[in-house]
Amino acid sequence: CNPSLRPPLYCNDRGRCEATILQTKEGAPCNKSNDTTPPVKVCDNRKKEPLLCDQKTGTCKPFQIAKEGEPCDSEGVHLTKPTYCKSGLFCLKLYLPYRLGRCHKICDPAKSNSCAHEAKLSCVKVFPSGEGLCLGTQCQTNQDCTFPGYLCGKLNTLGFKCVPPYPMGDAAYGEHCGEMICKAGLYCLATDEKRTKGYCTPNCTTTCPNIPGPRGKSYPALCVALPSQIRGCVINCTQGEACPPTFTCTTAGKGKVCLPK
Repeated sequence: CNPSLRPPLYCNDRGRCEATILQTKEGAPCNKSNDTTPPVKVCDNRKKEPLLCDQKTGTCKPFQIAKEGEPCDSEGVHLTKPTYCKSGLFCLKLYLPYRLGRCHKICDPAKSNSCAHEAKLSCVKVFPSGEGLCLGTQCQTNQDCTFPGYLCGKLNTLGFKCVPPYPMGDAAYGEHCGEMICKAGLYCLATDEKRTKGYCTPNCTTTCPNIPGPRGKSYPALCVALPSQIRGCVINCTQGEACPPTFTCTTAGKGKVCLPK
């Protein structure tokens, strides 16, 4: 069945091609992915302002396409609209649990000309399949980075140095983050295996201020080394110490710490 027709065709449960209903207005109902309950409604993604089916609400929402080096956020959590990378680009998310990423060209590390479109980019292997992304590996100052706003830092574990700035938002020390972005001077410490949620903490050195709680209460925090080679402030509850209301005492290694519910 030809999905490029207007309206697109889909293969129904009887194995026959059937026309869909093309939705052209924002907020119109649509079938989510893998839902072929008739009549199948699809959002018009060829309009001047294209529409996409929101997988949470099942309604058509506007989205935008990002170019190389530009921000991407397929869920529209941090940007005003769901934002996808242009074809041939990948949304690299360096700062999980934030959903915000940057678009970079997919390349082949075995081919020396994979990133020939930009002189300062090199093909860095990123994926288990062997494919890579065109990234900045050589810089002395921020001005050496190809994309506006990128910062020249230390060589990271993926093997490149030019990185986008760390996001800054309104979430305070000890508040949940992921959908919310931490204030300047804090980072979002991911607390689950899939790195979808966390809380805001400074990159401490030896000590931490108490983590504030409701009604003026505060919770003593310790500065600990983390597997990611940075340090963060955690509340120890090994001896039954109280956790903030939105945290729960969870086993971590040989002890227990307070983590977001």
